[in-house]
Amino acid sequence: MTIKRFWVGLLLMLILGGVILIVAAGLFAPDVSTVKEQACLTAAERDGCIRFPLVSGLSLSGTEVTLPDDFDGDYTLVIVPFDDDQQVLAGTWLEPVQVLTEQHPGLMYYNTAVLPDLAPAVRVVVRMGMNALITDAHLRDVTITLFLSDRDALLTALDIPDVDAIQVFLLNRDGEVLWRNSGDYTPDKGNSLAAFLSRLVAEASW
Repeated sequence: MTIKRFWVGLLLMLILGGVILIVAAGLFAPDVSTVKEQACLTAAERDGCIRFPLVSGLSLSGTEVTLPDDFDGDYTLVIVPFDDDQQVLAGTWLEPVQVLTEQHPGLMYYNTAVLPDLAPAVRVVVRMGMNALITDAHLRDVTITLFLSDRDALLTALDIPDVDAIQVFLLNRDGEVLWRNSGDYTPDKGNSLAAFLSRLVAEASW
């Protein structure tokens, strides 16, 4: 009888623990955002203009952000991974981009993970895993999770054909896409970005 009571008690404790975890996940999970497409402000000046849509997320350091409104550089590089493997590969961009920001003080960068609408508990686990992977305080500040109820709307707004590769965008202050690439970092992609950014800075100083 004592053994039976032990197992019944253990089962009840496990059930109670599961309920507590579910409730806690609902309370502490980051919100899900919708995607609001934005028209370009300079469409008359430049054909084929694309503007980063309006979405909300949370940095790994816990700051709520609205993109692209909260991007605060003259130019902002946005690295967009879509899954765990791509998040690891996104790290290949971070060190070269850090060097670029030292050469161009007006350049900011963000690692923005674009994820589907996941269950609250899964959202918590995803962010915990990313925090375990990214230990640098600054990188946590610039790493943002976006859980989107309509992720396909973001793909359409940015003319992204699929989620099979990292997407990289250079934006101006209005969130308009000036340069783009995809996949993990290579020296050729880095040189292309650096050359394009140098031309932008030179033209702005004329």
